Amino acid sequence: MKKLLIAIGILLAVVIIAVGAFIVLREEDTPPEDESVDVEPLNGWNDLENDNDREERDDKEKENGDREEEPNDDAVENGETVSLENDAPEPIIYTGEGDDDFGIEKPEEGAFLLYIEGNSKEEHFKVTGIHALPTYYGGKRPTHLFVNTFREYSGIVLDWEGRTNELEVVAEGSWRIEVRSLQSAKKVEIPGSIEGEGDNVLRIEGEPSRADITGNLGAGDDPEYFEVIAYNTTKEVIVETDSPYEDMVEISPDTSLLEITARGSWEIGLE
Repeated sequence: MKKLLIAIGILLAVVIIAVGAFIVLREEDTPPEDESVDVEPLNGWNDLENDNDREERDDKEKENGDREEEPNDDAVENGETVSLENDAPEPIIYTGEGDDDFGIEKPEEGAFLLYIEGNSKEEHFKVTGIHALPTYYGGKRPTHLFVNTFREYSGIVLDWEGRTNELEVVAEGSWRIEVRSLQSAKKVEIPGSIEGEGDNVLRIEGEPSRADITGNLGAGDDPEYFEVIAYNTTKEVIVETDSPYEDMVEISPDTSLLEITARGSWEIGLE
């Protein structure tokens, strides 16, 4: 009986020692929870990815740096300004080539002028004003056909209502459009006279009663359209012909603008 108890005690001791050793070995093999395990990159892929990221970042930095040094073409086309006489606000200039349509900014609210030049190739050249509305109001609606010609063109036209906020250009070559203030128009004092050529707009200082108008003298056998419109609170066509014109017409004393549509030279005297 005594020998049996000793054997059982030895067996229990062996079991206890074995269990303790197993626990110790397991703790040594298990990393602590807050310790990260480094994983070797597969075939250097991580290094390649980092190199690509660095190259992409360097390219973007270089691109941004180059852009700052180059002139801003968009600013030139959509916001370049130049000085005019009469202390007028500076015009907003748009340039382009071929067909285009775009929104415009204006130097001031209300009526404004457009200086338009283009069609050196003498193809079809057309500039149409558009009043863009929200879709639920009907979308876009034309306001004026400012230019429609197959000849090289340079002239000043008027948007009396000031509703145009987009322009649609049909062209083969390059063109230039300046959105100008009414204050930039040539000024005629009463009494006074002025000569010009092609489309233009005149600003009247004073209270006129009559206008001595000469124009379209070179029409001859090749009729040209010649028109003069007087603006006050309303719009009045005072000359409209395709023949040579030379006559005196009465105009309202509150006339503030004259718009001339002409191909050749003209002369207007006011009194």
